[in-house]
Amino acid sequence: MFFSSQFVIFYSFVLTSINECINNNEIKCEYLSIGRDQSLITNEIQRHKRFVLFPEYKLWLNDWRYLNHPNKFIYWISNFYPNKIHSNYVQSYIHHIVNNINKFINNKISSIGQATSIDKANFHYNFFNYEICPTDDSLSTTINVQSIESLIIYSRQVIKDNRYRAHGGILLNSINNSTISTMKFNIHHTFLIHQDFQYDPVEYKCNSDGSHCFMDLYAVMLHETLHGFGIEHTEKKLANKNFLAVMHLYASRIMCHDDIRAIRMVYGLSVKRINSIYDDTCRRDFPLNPLQKLINKCHRLIIFYIYRIGLSISFILFLLTIIYILLIKHYLHRNDYDQLSSPQSIRSQQTYDKIHKPAINAFLWHNDYLNN
Repeated sequence: MFFSSQFVIFYSFVLTSINECINNNEIKCEYLSIGRDQSLITNEIQRHKRFVLFPEYKLWLNDWRYLNHPNKFIYWISNFYPNKIHSNYVQSYIHHIVNNINKFINNKISSIGQATSIDKANFHYNFFNYEICPTDDSLSTTINVQSIESLIIYSRQVIKDNRYRAHGGILLNSINNSTISTMKFNIHHTFLIHQDFQYDPVEYKCNSDGSHCFMDLYAVMLHETLHGFGIEHTEKKLANKNFLAVMHLYASRIMCHDDIRAIRMVYGLSVKRINSIYDDTCRRDFPLNPLQKLINKCHRLIIFYIYRIGLSISFILFLLTIIYILLIKHYLHRNDYDQLSSPQSIRSQQTYDKIHKPAINAFLWHNDYLNN
């Protein structure tokens, strides 16, 4: 009896300890009526690239602790809606994205794998509906699903006004400055799955009021994963209007030149011109040196003046052609009139008419005819 009581007490203690461990990562939701993402002011910031992110309510533009450059990429997937996005696709996309990123950073990431427990992961991917807590949604799956942070829930109007579709960034531990990256995806929207990353078109379209969008899952995951490394959006005011980059809100499955430069900066690698070999699809060259600027300027001037000279010559030739046609027409008309009005022409015409004057024949009876 005493042994049984001890066993019951020990068993209860074990269950309590397990529940406490689980409750540390239990599903928690935070309801907000105002969007935490604030407008970004960069007047005082002079940087080629911005690194920041979480917490969402503050942008740590000058705090370089908000970088995550792990040697081992260990991820955790918190998918509350596997019926909409299967976790196997998410897992394969993560491996494909990180393997491509690893090529650009000289294989600084030694391994990529899924964490055995949520506390061992340094990149967290959360799929939930921004409008409703998973514990309150009958369509969600909460069994064996854990989250490293509280899920922020907004009203539909706030989500619409702020265009909250996906987020990515860094959580900073204030005690030891360790970083954890979290990526969030609003499952209210439709994320499209593709198998052929090279030839399947990248789709990103929304309805007229922007309340519902159809987005390429791979492209969105790539964008948010780069946020997870600490890379912010590229500035909107750019000299090159044709500039393309994943972090310039360009839906693409391929990292562009500016994205590659940013991820190399995160890992402390050089960003020299030679790195442009990695980017041949959405290319953007590094700033030109003085000689290249001079050559580029001369090339533009030559093209400009050739165009102007060619256009001027064409216009002049057109005018000369019109003048020539008018002169020829006027000259020939004048010669014909002069020839017809001269005395010699009149006498020649009279002689010709007299010689070729037609005879008037009048046939009579018995084959007789009268010549007039």
